[in-house]
Amino acid sequence: MKIARNLGLAALAILLIGLGVPYINANGYRQRIEAALERSLDRKVTAGKVHFNLLRGPGFTVEDVTIAEDPSIGIEPMAYVESLDARVELTTLWTRKLAFSNLRLNNPTVNLSKSESGIWNFQLLLKQATARAAATGSFPSIQVRDGRINFKFGDYKSIFYLAESDLDVDPISADRLDIRFAGQPARTDQASRTFGRLMARGVLRRLPDGDSAIDANVALERSGVSEVARLVEGHPIGLHGMFATNAHVVGPIGNLRVAGQLRLEDIHRWDLLPAKGGGADLNYEGTADLKRQVMELTTGRQQDSQTPVLLRFRASDFLSEPKWAASVEVKDAPLDEFVEAARHAGAPIPDGLQAQGKVAGVIGYSRPGGVQGQFAIFDSALRLGDAPPLDVRSAAFVIDGHTVKVGPSAVAAGDGQSADVEGEYNAESGALSVQIATRGMNISEVRTGSGRLFGAGAIPVLEASHQGTWRGWVRYTRTADTGVWSGVFELRNTRIDVAGLKDPVRLDAAAVEVDGSRMIVSKMKGRLASSPFTGEYRHDSTPLPDRLRLEIETADMNELEQQLSPSLRRESTFLSRFRFRNPPPEWLRTRNVEGRVSIRNLVAGDDTWILEPVEFQWNGVSVTLNGIEARNGDAIATGSVSANLAGSSPRYKLVGKVSGLEYRGGVLSVDGSAATSGSDADLLANAKSSGTFTGDDVTLSPEFSCQSISGTYELTPGWHLKLTGVQASQGLDAYTGQGTTQSDGRLLLELTTGKRQVRVAVAK
Repeated sequence: MKIARNLGLAALAILLIGLGVPYINANGYRQRIEAALERSLDRKVTAGKVHFNLLRGPGFTVEDVTIAEDPSIGIEPMAYVESLDARVELTTLWTRKLAFSNLRLNNPTVNLSKSESGIWNFQLLLKQATARAAATGSFPSIQVRDGRINFKFGDYKSIFYLAESDLDVDPISADRLDIRFAGQPARTDQASRTFGRLMARGVLRRLPDGDSAIDANVALERSGVSEVARLVEGHPIGLHGMFATNAHVVGPIGNLRVAGQLRLEDIHRWDLLPAKGGGADLNYEGTADLKRQVMELTTGRQQDSQTPVLLRFRASDFLSEPKWAASVEVKDAPLDEFVEAARHAGAPIPDGLQAQGKVAGVIGYSRPGGVQGQFAIFDSALRLGDAPPLDVRSAAFVIDGHTVKVGPSAVAAGDGQSADVEGEYNAESGALSVQIATRGMNISEVRTGSGRLFGAGAIPVLEASHQGTWRGWVRYTRTADTGVWSGVFELRNTRIDVAGLKDPVRLDAAAVEVDGSRMIVSKMKGRLASSPFTGEYRHDSTPLPDRLRLEIETADMNELEQQLSPSLRRESTFLSRFRFRNPPPEWLRTRNVEGRVSIRNLVAGDDTWILEPVEFQWNGVSVTLNGIEARNGDAIATGSVSANLAGSSPRYKLVGKVSGLEYRGGVLSVDGSAATSGSDADLLANAKSSGTFTGDDVTLSPEFSCQSISGTYELTPGWHLKLTGVQASQGLDAYTGQGTTQSDGRLLLELTTGKRQVRVAVAK
C-alpha cells in the first residue's frame, strides 16, 4: 500500500510539473532550438515564444514558427506554423547542440513548391534530410495536424490546395521515409468543401541518382460527381451521381505506375432520375509524372479483351491549371445501353426513342477543347413511340465540339424501301439540320412522329397525307427556336386531309416544293369524291392570299355540297340553341385563298350546265365567286355569288341574269338579285329575290298565251311571288296588270286591256 501511494504521489507530482512547466519561460533556449530545427530541416527557421513541454516531451512548444524555403526554389517560406511541438533527444538535452526526435506542426500553412528547373522542395528536403540522417544517424519524425497545403509553381500559387490535412513522416532508414496523409482537396475561390477526403499511405525513398520514388496506396472517399466537376472546372457540368477510387502508385515520381479501381454510382443528368441498376466498378492502370504533372490512365479492355468499353483519361498541369481529356471507346457495344447512358449523361435524345443494334467508335472530351469523336451504329433498328421501326444498316456520326454530324446513312423501312439520312446538330445554339432523301418510301414511315423525332413541327403535306408513297428529299433546319422544312418530292396514290372537306382528297400524283412557309403543290391529279380533277396550289408567307387552280370535268352539285358540309354547316350546341354565338373554327377564320375553278359539266338535278372558269375568293367566313357563266342548251346564266359562313348555316347572295330559259313553250329571261340561307330544301324555302323578267311565246294557261311578257318580281320566303308592272301582248292586244301566288301555290295574274279584264291562273 505504501509503495502504491508513493507511486501515485510521484505520478501526481509529474502531472503537476507537466502542467506547470509550459508556463515557465524558456526563451533562453530559442537560439539553440532554432539552430536544432535548422540542422534537422536544413533550412533557416525563425521561432517566437518558447515554452517547456513535458507532456509531449521532454521538449519544447514553439509559437509562430517560420520555416524558410531553399533559395533554389523561391523566396516565400516553406511553412508558417502556429505552434510547433519539438521532442528533444535526451542524449542532447545537456549538450550545446540540441537534436529533436519528433516535430509536430500544429495548424501550419505549407507550400509545396516547384522550381522553374522542375525540382520540388520536398525532393530537396528528402535529399538533404536523408544525407544528414546518413551522416548523423538520426532524422526526426514529423507530424502535420490540421494543416493547409498549397501548391506553388515558381512565383505562381495554384488555385487548388489541401485543407484539414494530416501528415506523418517517419524515418525507416537513411534513405526511406514512411508517409501517411489525409486531406481534403479544395479551391481558393470556393468557400464550401463537400469533397471526399484524399488519403495515402506508403514509402518515399531517395534513389541513388538523387531522384525520389514512391510506393503508396491512394484512395479518394465517396464524392459527388457535381462536386468533383466544381473542384476541377470551377462550376457544375450538369451531371449528378457518386464516385470513389483507390489505387496503388509505385515508381520514381517522374514515372509512376498506377493501378486501381473506380466506383461509379447513379450517373445521370441533373434533370433526370438515376438510371436503374445502381453503379459499376472499373479497373484502371496507367502512368503519372509528378515532375511534369502528367497522368495517363486506361480502363476496360486491358483486363478483359471482350469488354466492349474502353475508357482513357489524360491530365496535365493538374495541380496548377488543369488540362485534361477523357475518351470512351466502344466496340460492338449494345446500342440500347449506349443510348440510355448518353441520355442520362445529358445528350438531347428524344423521349420514347427505342434502339436495338450495335455501336462502335470513340468519343472524347478535353478541357480546353470540348467534345470530339466519331462512332457508328450498324445492324440497328430505331423506333419512336408506336411508329414502325426503321432499320439502319449503318450510320456514321462525327462530333466536333458542340456540333454532331451524321451520314449520309442508309435507313431501311421494310418492303425494300430505303432512305438516305444526313444531318448536323449544334448543342450550344440548338441549330439543327436534317435531310431525308428517298427513291420511294411509304408516307407512313415519315408521317408518324416526324415532328417529335427532331423536335420539329410536322412535315408540310406529308403530315396531312395518308397511305401512298413519296420520292425526293425533305430538309428540316432549325436556328435558335425557329425551325422550317424545305424539300422537293413527288406523291403517289395518297389521301390528304383538307380542313373544311368531308372526305380526304385522293391524289394519284402531285409534285411538291417546300421552302419554309412557302409551298407549291403542282401537277395535281386526283379525285374529290367521284369527281376527277387536276390543278395546282400555292402558299406563300406574305399576306397575299394562297392561290388554287382546279379543273374538274364533271361534278354533281349535291355531291359538292356534301363534301363542303364541314365548311357550310356546323353542329348546333346547347348554347347556340339559346342564340349564343357558335364561333367558327380556327382554320375557317384564318383561311385566305383565291384562284380559279373550272367545272366543265356541273350536274344540278336533271340538268347539266357547262360552266366556264370561275374566279373565287375565300377570306375567312366570306366566300365570293365572280364572273360566273354557265350554259344549259340555249340557256345562259351569268353573275356572281357570295356566301357568309359565320353562322351555323351559310347565307348566300346572288346577283345575275338568266336568259334563254325554256318556260311553258317559250323563252324566259330573269335579271335580279337573291338571298337565301341553309341547305337542301331550306335554300328554296328561305329564298328572297327581286328583279325584272321578260318572256317570249309563253303559254301561261290553255286559255291564254302571249307573244311577249315582262315586268318586275319580288319573291319572299315561303316561295311567295309577287309580280308588278306586268306587260303582255297577245296579237294586237296589249295587257297590263299584276300577279301574286295563291294559297294553293298557283300564280294568279290580273290583266286588262282597258276594254276587258283577264284573270289567268298559272299552275305551279
